[in-house]
Amino acid sequence: MPPTAAGSAFVSRRLVLALVILTALCACSTAPTVPPPPTDGRFGAPLPTSSRDLRRAAEDPCENMLTDQQVIALGLAPTTARIVDLPGTRQCSWSDEEQRQTLSLAPWAERDLLVDTYRTRQLAVFRPDEIAGAPVVYQQSAPSAPACTITAGAAQGQAFETTWYSLGRAAGSTPCESARRTVETVLSNLPPAPQK
Repeated sequence: MPPTAAGSAFVSRRLVLALVILTALCACSTAPTVPPPPTDGRFGAPLPTSSRDLRRAAEDPCENMLTDQQVIALGLAPTTARIVDLPGTRQCSWSDEEQRQTLSLAPWAERDLLVDTYRTRQLAVFRPDEIAGAPVVYQQSAPSAPACTITAGAAQGQAFETTWYSLGRAAGSTPCESARRTVETVLSNLPPAPQK
């Protein structure tokens, strides 16, 4: 019996419906490939080549991270130091109202903040580097932002964060350059971490 127009339309509709179902099933079964999370738990954060101990610094960051002479060399006044309690640590901040700049240092003696920084990557500028054997990350909301934060790994499980905020910049100095000088100075002050 020759096919009729109605029969051909019915077969065509069944064929189209079968193809749609087959396509939907294939699409559901092939999810996009997502890279597995890092197995080392560090999210790409390197370990320091030279471990330094932050435990004493965490007790009183205003007294134990920078000397008064070092604070002065950074262009700030030691008398402006103030402690701010943060969840899990204490931060010290120094400021210069005339130059409209502030330095904050927060040591984390029992938290690997460098790993957390790699895991979250919260700011637009995220630039890994190394300072005096310590892995660091520069972070800014934009390349020309008035604030620069450097997270430095001092030892496995220990890190500190340096934030330099400056609206009145000295000639040739950026917040990241000032933050880098601060990190170099702090690292030179920290004792070696005890061997585990």
